[in-house]
Amino acid sequence: MVKKDIFFCRRVHSKQPKTTYGVSKKLSNTHDLRSCELRQSVALLAQVQMRLEALEKKSARLHQRLELKIGRQRRPHLDQRSSITKTIPGFWVTALLNHPHLSAHIDETDEDALSYMTDLEVGHIESFKNNKLGYRIRFHFRRNPYFQNNIIMKELHLGMGGSPMSFSNPILWHRGHNLTAHSEPRKSSRGVYETFFSWFSDHSNPGQDDVILKDDLYRDPLRYYLTPLWEPRENGSKP
Repeated sequence: MVKKDIFFCRRVHSKQPKTTYGVSKKLSNTHDLRSCELRQSVALLAQVQMRLEALEKKSARLHQRLELKIGRQRRPHLDQRSSITKTIPGFWVTALLNHPHLSAHIDETDEDALSYMTDLEVGHIESFKNNKLGYRIRFHFRRNPYFQNNIIMKELHLGMGGSPMSFSNPILWHRGHNLTAHSEPRKSSRGVYETFFSWFSDHSNPGQDDVILKDDLYRDPLRYYLTPLWEPRENGSKP
């Protein structure tokens, strides 16, 4: 198509019929030539863009395979870390409370419920359709007075070029202990915040807190377990 446009442009430029209005005809031919050159440039640009898009798709596939490969190499170390953290009382609730962003969503009642947390697990979704990436975040709990779940899970699906979507399993609350049932935000000594557990059913802004959990807290929980949050919070209160 591009070659035909080039040939056509050359013909228009070379064949200039004689006319008594020579100046006007030259201007017309110049305009036609510029139109041909513009179509030629757009066609060339379209071809380049197609090649770039093909490379982007190839890059995404390679990145996905690399992520899965590294994830498999991490697994034995993550399993060992999980075994160790289970022997440390209150490891995960302490790490959550010491995190400057996540702690802002935790009040005393949430803290008590999270004290039953035994493990945090993040895993990539390997068999997702249409070459889409995704991961799931699992909170593991021992038996507690708040809910029946042993695992509360949230998944984030990342489509190539599309909007992220999140899903979660329902929390099976014990009667009278539903921490998300309050219509108004609850006030605590740390300020006015919605319950931390509302995050599981909130799919309005997928990827925000999910990324903090996956790429920050889960990557190095020991950092937050050992480092108390000494700076004042945004509302001026101290931990």
